[in-house]
Amino acid sequence: IWNSEKGTLLFSLSGHKGGVTVCSFSPDGTLVLSGSEDGTVKLWNLKKFEEYCTFSCESSPISSAKFSADGEKIFASSFDGILRMWDIKTKNLDACWVASGALRGLGVAIDGKTLAVGEESGSVYILKPLGYEPNPPIVTPLRTRSSWWKQWNKKSAILCPFCGEQNEISNLSPRNEMPCPSCQTLIHLN
Repeated sequence: IWNSEKGTLLFSLSGHKGGVTVCSFSPDGTLVLSGSEDGTVKLWNLKKFEEYCTFSCESSPISSAKFSADGEKIFASSFDGILRMWDIKTKNLDACWVASGALRGLGVAIDGKTLAVGEESGSVYILKPLGYEPNPPIVTPLRTRSSWWKQWNKKSAILCPFCGEQNEISNLSPRNEMPCPSCQTLIHLN
């Protein structure tokens, strides 16, 4: 962190195991987030000059990360094509949205309720994620063309945000919920 008036280093925060790709201040200026090639987003407490917590994107490099307008959530896009939303107070992963390719950019609208997410194909997705119930996590099922995912014929699949397993969609409840067949965590399908 630099003093812009004097051009001097105030303090340095270290802890990532890869290059830092993004930094952003919280709306109230008490926290800084940093995203890294190591697949983590770290929150730093600027009053204590120490790490507050770390969120993981399962080793996929972070392409962009932002605070929500109210400073209560963090959004991170990564090269695995997943947009994640965490709650800062609970440190829980609240939701995931899966795209068909690597996510390259992320913007939060002034209203704080709308996101724009850029994908490597040239597509821009507009999402309004706030207002969803935090539990169970929300996952968008997609047929994907990424080489590291299985090719699904006419069926859709999910990537569980907790265990990372890919599973065919089945046994949906009337509320579009199903347990992950691998870890049994309840997931809400968008």
